[in-house]
Amino acid sequence: MSSFYQLIVVFTILALCKSYVVVVDPIERIDEEAAASDPQNPAVAPSDPILLRKRKSILVGLSEHTEEVCPTKIRQNHRPQYGHIANGSRVEIQQDEESFLEATFVECLGENRPPCHGVDHDLFISECVTVYEHRPANVRVVKSGGPFFAASIRVPILCECRLRRQFKAFDKKK
Repeated sequence: MSSFYQLIVVFTILALCKSYVVVVDPIERIDEEAAASDPQNPAVAPSDPILLRKRKSILVGLSEHTEEVCPTKIRQNHRPQYGHIANGSRVEIQQDEESFLEATFVECLGENRPPCHGVDHDLFISECVTVYEHRPANVRVVKSGGPFFAASIRVPILCECRLRRQFKAFDKKK
């Protein structure tokens, strides 16, 4: 299709539409096949003006360094030997070629739900809490030597900061 014909089509579409977007920056073409096959070739051009504006707007007022609100321990592709089932019993997990449990474990560091970092403690009571989900696995009671049976194992999946508004008694003015 010729450039002149493309220009006429664009103006016709703009005339029929009540609203339109004006693109003032040049558009970069991306070879989608190359982007899919080569991880070094990004699917979105790094000089894409819309993407750059979004990135800049996210970082406005933030320092270049990030800080952890809650110290976290991450174990990828972890295969635990022991765990806890839904009723809290400690069990041995079957880990062999027949059956195994492998997951990414994410849990908060510290004992007894430590306070979150960076929270105004005059306004909020904060605590770092490990959140769990249940995953299926074959287990048996620890040191029982009995057969394995199907059960759900508690797996730590994230560490979150929980906040509660702190209500304080106000002093009455005399």
